[in-house]
Parts: sequence; C-alpha cells; structure tokens
Amino acid sequence: MKNGKFYKVFMARRARVYSKLNTYTIVLRGRTDIFSSPTRKQFFIDSVMKNKEGVSVYAYAITDKDAYLVLNVHDGNISKVIKSISVSFARKYNLRYRIGKVFYDRYLSQAHECTQEILEAIKNVNLLIYTGNEKTKDSWVSSYDEYFNDALIDATFITENLSESFEKFHKTEHGAQFVQAKKLSDKEVAEYIYKKYNVKASDVVTLNRDIVTTIVLEIMQVTQVSARQIARITTLPLRFLWSLGKSSKKTKEVAK
Repeated sequence: MKNGKFYKVFMARRARVYSKLNTYTIVLRGRTDIFSSPTRKQFFIDSVMKNKEGVSVYAYAITDKDAYLVLNVHDGNISKVIKSISVSFARKYNLRYRIGKVFYDRYLSQAHECTQEILEAIKNVNLLIYTGNEKTKDSWVSSYDEYFNDALIDATFITENLSESFEKFHKTEHGAQFVQAKKLSDKEVAEYIYKKYNVKASDVVTLNRDIVTTIVLEIMQVTQVSARQIARITTLPLRFLWSLGKSSKKTKEVAK
C-alpha cells in the first residue's frame, strides 16, 4: 500500500484544539529522513533546547523521519514554540545539507486535559521507539533511557504525579483488563482505542504512520482482534494491517 490514502500527508485540515493545561503531544513530520543520523537527531535536540524558555519538555522520541514531543507551554502559545523549534532546526540543517523545506507545513498536535492523559502521553512517547523490550530500530532515540539525567527533560511532573516507580509505570498497560475477558465487539474496541490513546477509532487513519503502527500492534497484542475488525473500525487498509500482523508474528518467532 504505497499510494493509499493512509500514506497521504496532506490530510483534511481540522481546527487546532488547544489544551486548558497548555500541554500537548506534538509530531513534526520530516519531508525525508531528516533525522537519519545521530548528528541530525542532535541538531533537533539542540533546537528544542535553544527554544526551551517558558517550555517544559516531558518526553520526546525521534525516528529517522519524525519527532515527537510532550510539551507544557507556560504561556499557552504552542504555535509560536513549534515555529521557533522548526525554524531553528531547518536553519542549522540547511547550512549543512541545503535541501530547502525540511518539515511538512502543519505539525500534528493532541491536547491533554488531565494528569492521567499527560502521564499516558509521556509513557507512549517514551516507549514509541520500542517493540516489547527492544528498540524497533537502534538509531531511534527517546527520553526513556536517561529520563532523570536528560538535560532536555523536566522530570518534575513525573516525580510529583507518579504513585509507582518510573520503571513499573512504563511496564503497566493501563486498560488491558478492559479487553482480556472476552471477544470484543466493534463498539468495545473503539472504546478501548479512545480510552487508551485518547483518539476516536475513525481518526486513527489520519495519524502519523509510526503512531498508527504502534497503536495497531498494541491493539492486536492486547485485544487479540483480527485485522478485518480493525480495518472495519478504523478504515485502515486491510492489506496494510495484514502486513503488520505478519511482521509482528515473524518478530515473535525470531525472539523465541
């Protein structure tokens, strides 16, 4: 499915939702593999650090193409912060590589409205680059490994709001009990997706590819629902879901 609507980046433009707590998960999407080397990833981390005044960074993850941030913007002006980070990175990147535009025009954002949502967002981004206990790709990075020693991270929110250890919290799959007892209906799976990821099942198809992959693999592993049922609920291409399911099984077999 190289050309299906799932891979179209210019999705229908929706009104930006703003958080009353000024806290968001942000996704910046590269036009190419702009973070494919440690140096390029460090360019981005430096750009966030440079524009960190008035901002608390709760978590981050960087793949070869996309960057994910959980941010609290003290004055609420998230657009200004993301613009500053993007411009700073693009300027440094183009001094060396001269490719012109590095990001797609519109960043993705998810507003968070309570402590539990923010904690779940931190965990999801910290673990986004992992499949089980292993990194999906060695070159990908996140704030998980050195969370309390990472100069970019403000760990105050975690330390003030966690009722368990950092390690135990990241191993906890909240909501797993909700789905293990019986085969779930389409409505129950949709409710699980909303409770676990704070996104409507019908909106999953509009998310970034890496986020969709993470969500789908977790749903398959935790709920045991079929690819056909996920396709029916989310409108994701069935062939794409079959491919994910097969790759997941191969990974498990190799691990054994």
